[in-house]
Amino acid sequence: MLQDLSYRFDAQQGVLVAASADPQWSLSSHHNTHQIWYRDSNALHEQGQTSVVDDITQQHLPPAYLAFMRQIQVKAKMVVPLSQGDQLWGVLAVHHCSAVRQWQAFEIDLVQKLAVQVAIAIQQAQLFSQLQHQAQREQLLNQLGQAVNSSLDPDHILQEIVDRTGANFGVDRVLMFTIQDLICVRNEWRANSTIPSLINQTFSASDWTDLADPESEFNQGRAFYVFDLAQLSATPGRQGQVDDGQTLSVLCAPIFIREKLFGALSLHTTTCYRTFTLEEVQFLQRIADQTAIALYNAQSYEYLEQLVQQRTQELEQEKRVSEAANRAKTDFLATMSHELRTPLNAVLGLSQVLQREIFGSLSAKQLEYINHIHSSGEHLLMLINDILDLAKVEAGRETLMPAVLGVHHLCQSCLAMVQEQATLQGLQLISQVDADAKFCTADERRLKQMLLNLLSNAVKFTPTGSVSLIVRQQPQGISFTVADTGIGISADQLNLLFQPFSQLDDQLTRQYAGTGLGLALTRKLARLHGGDITVSSVLGEGSEFTLFLPDVLLESPSRSQSFSTQAQIQTQQATSKILLVEDDVVSATLLQDYLKAIGYQVDAMDDAKDFLTRVRSSSPHLILLDVQLSQSLSGLDLLSQLRSEANFQNLPIILVTAMAMAGDRESFLARGATDYLSKPLDIVKLELMLMKYL
Repeated sequence: MLQDLSYRFDAQQGVLVAASADPQWSLSSHHNTHQIWYRDSNALHEQGQTSVVDDITQQHLPPAYLAFMRQIQVKAKMVVPLSQGDQLWGVLAVHHCSAVRQWQAFEIDLVQKLAVQVAIAIQQAQLFSQLQHQAQREQLLNQLGQAVNSSLDPDHILQEIVDRTGANFGVDRVLMFTIQDLICVRNEWRANSTIPSLINQTFSASDWTDLADPESEFNQGRAFYVFDLAQLSATPGRQGQVDDGQTLSVLCAPIFIREKLFGALSLHTTTCYRTFTLEEVQFLQRIADQTAIALYNAQSYEYLEQLVQQRTQELEQEKRVSEAANRAKTDFLATMSHELRTPLNAVLGLSQVLQREIFGSLSAKQLEYINHIHSSGEHLLMLINDILDLAKVEAGRETLMPAVLGVHHLCQSCLAMVQEQATLQGLQLISQVDADAKFCTADERRLKQMLLNLLSNAVKFTPTGSVSLIVRQQPQGISFTVADTGIGISADQLNLLFQPFSQLDDQLTRQYAGTGLGLALTRKLARLHGGDITVSSVLGEGSEFTLFLPDVLLESPSRSQSFSTQAQIQTQQATSKILLVEDDVVSATLLQDYLKAIGYQVDAMDDAKDFLTRVRSSSPHLILLDVQLSQSLSGLDLLSQLRSEANFQNLPIILVTAMAMAGDRESFLARGATDYLSKPLDIVKLELMLMKYL
């Protein structure tokens, strides 16, 4: 009987964020006891290590802790840290409750690998959430700018700011007050009518000593923040004001007009204490600054031209901030692409070589394991590609290569890729192709990607029954319908299907793995083809997703080009010399061994030292050049050096990169590259490229 629990840590403790258990071993009876994880600096997971306990009674645990374990009926447990870089984000805990348990090595390895994937997913989700919050804040600032600039009435301006600020920050009360000899509450927003109102109340400024001090941080233009207002020393008058308002936590940003303190915009909580982040403090100050601009405009119309110029500069700055966020997203994707593709290059490349049995025969079991390793690597690569593809399409940088495709062969190929999983689940795969639907026009790789996304989803969400691929010729195009007898989707959730990173609900997220990118990317690719995707579904009965592609006229591709015989290819390989420049040892070893095994002469370099000298002396027929070299010179620098010499203008140079970002191919070709390969390298693509240029 297992319980799986995930906790997120702060400085003092961990809070339960996700949990699951066998139905007969419910967490509900111990819900409160499982909520908090009390941190121990001496624990193994705090040092980044996995803690494995087969029998809690044999671990010499402190009596109090042993009693707690017995209270929640834990007999054995495994605790794996969830790390992000050098930081401990939390832990993944697995409890065995019915008896002691001898944890097996493969179980420990599986949970550790799962923890790595969970940590990566959490980091990506946090980055996405940060970008969303920043976009929302920029949108609020733009809305405020439009609202306050549409009026010269100060009361209207201040109330608009107070209302929008309260709704955005999710606090209990927002006040706009003026500061002179008296503090006057001029505008107010409350989350609900049970929050005490302070509108139109006045207080003596002398009760607030930090306001009276001209050298205080508040009077120097910095925000005032306190987690527990009751903990500050206060005059009787000030304490009475705090009690009347039931104020707990406060964040207050000053408003200066013509370098004179006008008042402040203040956020209050009355139902719970609140920690405001640095980003929230800075954002409130930006709103206060925008308020000052609006009031200045309303009070001093003669300075309107100057204020317009100032506002323009602020908008430009906001645009730069937004562009910086987009660049940060692109840099993050590029870095993740490189860091993930480099080890995947070794996993996929070495497994492909072993599958071909170039270096010796494999047993049936070894071949089965190699096939599993390769398919798992391809699955990881598919997830990486989905994220990068979505970013590329959203940026408008995806280029399609349409061609006339045979529909029957295309459908059989896609069905074959999901056949194994369907068989494991006991599902029937059905293909129904209209006799008139013989050809379609599309980018072959992208069309296969769209159909595989739809078929994989159908298989994943169909516990029993069948999955059908139905192709029909339409008056102005062709339709591919994937129908299943699965769990179905309720009508109120259909609008979530095509949103990136969206899952239908928490229960679905727990039962069915996925990034939530497949359908969003599929619709964008369909629309890029001039088509679209529609869906119909009945909860509990199944769903139908229909991909429609319009007819596009293309000239028929020439079939006159013939391939050389195998003997001619081998003769050409034997006389062809390749210079490999790669600083990653695993990638270099893989490529060098494979190229030699299939008959090429290979000369290898692991850095940029004496590059031109080596090229001149070895006279290669082709160069495979990695872009991301660890030395000061990159592959692009070496390419520029080589192309600057007349003797090497026509030498084939293929750039290899693990970044694989949108626009790389065009950029590399413009710099002088002959062609481009992305890691993980596909052996078939590599061989075809070598045949093309050698």
